[in-house]
Amino acid sequence: MSNLKVGLIIDNDVVSPLLEQLTAKSLETNNFSIEAIIIQDIPKTDKHIFKRLAFIIKSRGFKRFFRDVSFKFIESIEFAFFNIFIKTYNPKSEACRDNFSKIYVKPIISNSGFVYKYKDSDLKKISNFDLDILIRGGSGILKGRILDLCKFGVLSFHHADNEINRGGPPAFWEVYNEETSTGFIIQKLNNELDGGDVLFKGSIGTSFIYSMNHFKLMSKANIFLIKLLNNISKKQELPDPLPKKPYSGKLYSTPKITQQLIYLSKTLLRVLIKLSDYISGRRMRWSIAYQHTKKWDDVSLRKSKVIKNPPNRFYADPFIISHENRDICFVEDYCYKKSIGRISAIEITNSGYTDLGIVLEENFHLSFPFIFKVNDEIYMCPETYQANEIRLYKC
Repeated sequence: MSNLKVGLIIDNDVVSPLLEQLTAKSLETNNFSIEAIIIQDIPKTDKHIFKRLAFIIKSRGFKRFFRDVSFKFIESIEFAFFNIFIKTYNPKSEACRDNFSKIYVKPIISNSGFVYKYKDSDLKKISNFDLDILIRGGSGILKGRILDLCKFGVLSFHHADNEINRGGPPAFWEVYNEETSTGFIIQKLNNELDGGDVLFKGSIGTSFIYSMNHFKLMSKANIFLIKLLNNISKKQELPDPLPKKPYSGKLYSTPKITQQLIYLSKTLLRVLIKLSDYISGRRMRWSIAYQHTKKWDDVSLRKSKVIKNPPNRFYADPFIISHENRDICFVEDYCYKKSIGRISAIEITNSGYTDLGIVLEENFHLSFPFIFKVNDEIYMCPETYQANEIRLYKC
């Protein structure tokens, strides 16, 4: 296995915290390393801005221009409020690390402002580093020789499920359409827009607020990019691309003013409901139920017997084990007062159930009490993510 040499493409010396995670990881692993950060010099002069605005208004009309500006305003306000609670989140954070070599390039930008191509002189500067792979972390639809300059090409995110949602803004339409999940793909770019080879596909549960959904999507997707780079380094080849399917859906773009108003009204209502629940003490509570059967996939769930939640607590994540002619159900026992979960045990019999009490408690959250036997000994591996550990307990 050889170290994978990676180049990271960004704009104007700006690295998002999510890409900072990638650079930090490269300093910890022997699988890949960031050999160079390629900084696209994107014009920021007033002349360029007014030229861009004039082009947008002329090509798309004033209505499209107005809705773009309106959505940017909503996005900025929402992300600013979200950042108060999630201090590490800033989609435009500064500070490119000094640990890495920097290559400054000036892309040739199309009249539309979307397509970027590189000059031969800039391509030569990049090729001198003999990079294995490039990661697109900046603006522009990359086309031309840059796509084939490195052994494994250019990898990029599409923060949506490309079979369901193409276009943008990323992580918004899933919230607007109230979809249960929000997808993402990692693809190897080619000259066809959205036509690259999909190397990985994943998803998260959709949040009720756009900014929160955006943050979760970017964070989770980044984890799998790091995993993909590790695998490419170990195997010295790209994974087989996922099968391609023709896309028949609409191409999403900035929501219309009416859609923005609908989103704002729905979001405000959801926030008010959650705030009201918090003030009044109403909280979401899971519960568990059981039923004796010899065929679990042919039962009537309404006939199940509910195990009552204790005051100011709830049970969730049931795992049952039979031992010495006893059926014991281990559960997450969440305590609102302490805001953490413990593990409790409940004995289930033909005549009812008996709460055996808390069997495992730590100073961090415990849940999902996966339990199993080895040589007649009982072990448990619960979720212990707050401890940043995988723990195994013996009964």
